[in-house]
Amino acid sequence: DRMQTEFLSHVGHELRTPLAGVIGFSQLLTRRNMTPEQAKSLQNEILDSAKRLERIVEMLEFFASACAGRVMLRPEDIDPKDIVDDVVGRLSHTIRAKHQIVRKPGRGIPNIRADRTGRALVLDDLVDNAVKFSPEDGKIPVAITNDADHIRVRFTVPDQGTGMSDTWAANAIS
Repeated sequence: DRMQTEFLSHVGHELRTPLAGVIGFSQLLTRRNMTPEQAKSLQNEILDSAKRLERIVEMLEFFASACAGRVMLRPEDIDPKDIVDDVVGRLSHTIRAKHQIVRKPGRGIPNIRADRTGRALVLDDLVDNAVKFSPEDGKIPVAITNDADHIRVRFTVPDQGTGMSDTWAANAIS
């Protein structure tokens, strides 16, 4: 019960943050006269917040389905650099005005076995967290490293806020 309460509290907070942007910027658009450039800027902020809300809802649906045993994970061989390219390609246009995503692929990184949908949700969330906790105009490095034993590949997305870097690891394919 305690874990469920904490989870729901966390979800509420995660949903409230982008929702505040949608509501606040929408209110500004309806209550003030603005130049087309100012309105366009607010519309972009609304769209960015709505996309973050969509990602959160997708994560909730995915994990709820997985917990209920209704999601079939489809692991496949994936080049980790392709994963980073995909995330950077999808998210760069939505955060480019505030941050720059920088690829930091390591050398000799082996392929991994992972589910494309699940890995997209996890890495998108790591990048989103780094954006939230980094100052504007900062760089968001997405690094891929290999453990010394070459068994695990790590995706690390540090931010410049307090706390620790976020990491997602996957087993390398031998």
